[in-house]
Amino acid sequence: MSEGNSRKPNDEKGAIGGVGPKILAGTIVGVLVGIFLGVGGAFYSQGAKIATLEAQIENLKKELESKSTSSPQPTATTESKSDPNHLIDIIKAQQRKYVRESSGPFAYQSFTEDDLKAFRASNIRNAIVSDLKHDNEFIGVVLKIKGMDPTERQELLTKSSQTFHHTWAELHKISPEGQTEAGQAAEREIATIIVNLVRDLTKLTPDQINELYS
Repeated sequence: MSEGNSRKPNDEKGAIGGVGPKILAGTIVGVLVGIFLGVGGAFYSQGAKIATLEAQIENLKKELESKSTSSPQPTATTESKSDPNHLIDIIKAQQRKYVRESSGPFAYQSFTEDDLKAFRASNIRNAIVSDLKHDNEFIGVVLKIKGMDPTERQELLTKSSQTFHHTWAELHKISPEGQTEAGQAAEREIATIIVNLVRDLTKLTPDQINELYS
């Protein structure tokens, strides 16, 4: 009986120290394998997503490069600014730049005789000529005018030289729609300066005019 009783503790110890650790080790290995597989799957999934994004970015870059190298199509705005008649718009813009609007009878409300004297003393002609010779929009209009029929060109230049506001006396009222006598004189001089510049430039060859592009 004493020998039988002495074996039981050894058997129980064997169950815990022998079989038990094997089961525990197997469980740990299984958990670790599951973790590694899960992490590996996550990395694989992320890698696939990154590869897809990189492909999409590459395709987008190719599309952008293709668009940037393709010739731009002319727009309605570009065409209108190259129209010979755009010369009149250019003249009006220069008049607005150098001649104040006249809206009332007082000096602070209108372009006066003193303003006209200052206008003429400031040598604005050279400023206008210099600015327009470096204005690509203006140069494009000059090229179009040079290509016109001579009779049509003369008609346009005559019309352009007459681009200025009517005086208040001509309108029979004081209004921003018109100008003072001094204001009209300044506007008339600006129109003449620009038309004469166009006449001079159209005497050049197309290549010489193109050289003015900046």
